[in-house]
Amino acid sequence: PSLPGPGAAGDPVHRAGDVRAALSQVARAAIDLLGGAVPGTLKECGSGTCTRLYLDTSRRGTRRWCDMRECGNRAKAAAFRARQRT
Repeated sequence: PSLPGPGAAGDPVHRAGDVRAALSQVARAAIDLLGGAVPGTLKECGSGTCTRLYLDTSRRGTRRWCDMRECGNRAKAAAFRARQRT
């Protein structure tokens, strides 16, 4: 099976094995993520409508949104519109 990979968008990653092997890979990745192998903190997006989790790897650890192009932009645009109304 082909899955989207960490490389350029659309580059497939090819894995061989059964469901048990796939679940093993997912479990290993979760252990690495939650166990601190990758520096950063797992956070929930600050948008009221988004349910995504993201890994905050920013220098100060103060990132608020999963993606600035989507949730962050919407929040900042809404705040701007609210300031303009007053």
